[in-house]
Amino acid sequence: MTSPLHIYADQSLGAMGWEEKPWMLPHVRNDAFIEEFGALGLGSRVMFQTAAAATDEQLSLFHTQDHVARMRAACATNRGCLDDPNPHIANDARRILKSLGVDDASTVLSSVKKSVAARLCPAMTFEGYVDYLESCHLLERSDDNHRGKITAKGKAFLSGDTALLGGVTYARVGVERAARHIVGAVLDATRRIVDGQFDCAFVPIAGFHHAHADQARMYCLYNDPAVAITWLLTQIEGNVAYVDIDIHQGDGVYTGFAHEPRVRIVDLHEDWSTMFPFTPDQPGRGPFTGRASDTGLGRGEGTKLNVPLAPHTTDAAYIDHWNATEQFIRDAQPKFIVFESGADGLAADPTSNQCLTGEAISHVTRRVKALAQECAGGRLLVLGGGGYDVEGTSKAWASVAQTLIEAEA
Repeated sequence: MTSPLHIYADQSLGAMGWEEKPWMLPHVRNDAFIEEFGALGLGSRVMFQTAAAATDEQLSLFHTQDHVARMRAACATNRGCLDDPNPHIANDARRILKSLGVDDASTVLSSVKKSVAARLCPAMTFEGYVDYLESCHLLERSDDNHRGKITAKGKAFLSGDTALLGGVTYARVGVERAARHIVGAVLDATRRIVDGQFDCAFVPIAGFHHAHADQARMYCLYNDPAVAITWLLTQIEGNVAYVDIDIHQGDGVYTGFAHEPRVRIVDLHEDWSTMFPFTPDQPGRGPFTGRASDTGLGRGEGTKLNVPLAPHTTDAAYIDHWNATEQFIRDAQPKFIVFESGADGLAADPTSNQCLTGEAISHVTRRVKALAQECAGGRLLVLGGGGYDVEGTSKAWASVAQTLIEAEA
């Protein structure tokens, strides 16, 4: 008899999202996955699980205690941002505000646009910047929107108070609560796999791989894969493999374990120089994280494999890249595999510049499952990762689940 696939996809996890973010609304991605998976008629081959929220002690396996306390306190206010803005966007903001002038007179915005537009990040318009700076209360527009002036907060920002310009991760009490539930689910699944209760588990709303030990980044408050990996290192002997095909590099995981030789990382992602706020036609200048030369540090050197993808990579080219990484994983002989099966590399996703279909994700899922059976006694934890085109993401995650189920047959 084959083992069922265990899925964590309850409402406490689905609550992860922001009402202000159309591409990441609460519950939408989770509900779409449940509906899409239900349409496949595989319910008898699955067991749905729930878990308690992670405690401060569990979060502190990877994160600093100060970070956990700061996230909880900041989110309780429902105001502000938890991360810093992209440094390139922050530099553009300084140029625009300086062009307005630091006196109290208003300036014609079209003249400011003329003086700075040619030097702005290619993926951001001048009008988008004005909206952003106004929402951060650094710039104030006249009633007819033709003129603008720098505010007192804008002057403080130019004087060095960078916290006044917020990042993308808004502080919200519901988000912090959901983030704890995600870590709790991931840890529960990891423990049950190690204990032999499960062979494989899938947590679609998980894989918040950008958070660092002491820093929230890019919608990620707590780094659930890093917390799970830290726990695994204390529970099992041998190596843990972290395989990440989210189109954004898992920089929080890489940085957290760069020196750790027992954590073997394979990360396929788009080259950061072509991603927002840059474009393939106007790439940014580095250095960017996730370069092929980033292979670990100190004792961990040579235990990480970063594969930056060119824009517009097709399924065939992607699978060639993947095939070249399999031996790296096999040579590590991992005793547990954590797989982040991000769907944001699909052609329709607004956050990347790729030409991938769901078949590429299914192919890699099938191969990771085979590697887990070959090397790790089948012990495999799968995290959904990113995906911001709801239809494509729900189909991809449902296909991942189906592939994991069929691989057991």
